[in-house]
Amino acid sequence: MEIKNIFKQTNSMWVKYSDYQIRNVNNIEYILPAAGAKFSVYDSAENTAELVADAIQTGQMIADNENNNEEIKRAMFSFTRKHGLIGWMMALPLEKTFDDQKQVYLGRNGALLKKTAMPTDKYYDFFLGASETPRDEQTFPPLIAYTVKREPEYEKAFSVYYGEPLLWTAAWLIDLYHHFFSCKNHDKPAFTHNERMVMRKKASNFEHSGITYNLTATGQPKISWQFDSLKTVIETAYGLMLTDESQPLRICKNCGTVYHNANTRSEFCGVKCRNQFNVREFRKRKNEER
Repeated sequence: MEIKNIFKQTNSMWVKYSDYQIRNVNNIEYILPAAGAKFSVYDSAENTAELVADAIQTGQMIADNENNNEEIKRAMFSFTRKHGLIGWMMALPLEKTFDDQKQVYLGRNGALLKKTAMPTDKYYDFFLGASETPRDEQTFPPLIAYTVKREPEYEKAFSVYYGEPLLWTAAWLIDLYHHFFSCKNHDKPAFTHNERMVMRKKASNFEHSGITYNLTATGQPKISWQFDSLKTVIETAYGLMLTDESQPLRICKNCGTVYHNANTRSEFCGVKCRNQFNVREFRKRKNEER
């Protein structure tokens, strides 16, 4: 089940850069566009099957290498180069238009910043301060956001100066993977009773920050759904896929890769894995017959 099939009119345009870098500022590792990187604009709701599968798979890779910082960075670079940063700056505020306000109100979304509200300039400093260009020298011509009909705040979120704490996104991707794993395994007899109980609790604790909408001003009013971030697109698409009766999100029987396939008989992410699995099973049976 795709976002576009339910939300007929959406604004889910997003930006990604050709390359990214990691910079440590005030003991926080930020991931942000690399010097000289070029941007491209795409509709993040057009291919959510691949997007969600990549997010879960990246979460699994990070979880499996939680003590290997280089592997975590490699997984983060791969995901971000393909899809862009996930948009924490726009996902957290309760009010999505705050550029001309004195305060950014976060409510419980501010747990990561340990604040329920912040002065707007300080909020911008947190996400734009990792750039090599000082804040007072940063310029934001109405280019990208204006083109894709986004609010002024997105000029900063889409800019080459914008960065996000790497560990925020890594932890969120791990949590997404753990939720998916729990949903798929909470009733499997291979796990102990206590393990299944923990997974059931995990499966029931998924929260979505919600989607806002605008009403069109000409002709018969229509709802235009506003996806504030890539994070919101992923969470929405994930919920739709997970509750789809065809169970299109699957785990490859051979390699363990998360993939999307609406065919209820699908067990493998591709022909190569299917062949490898069949050959291994054939050899196993032959050895058992000896």
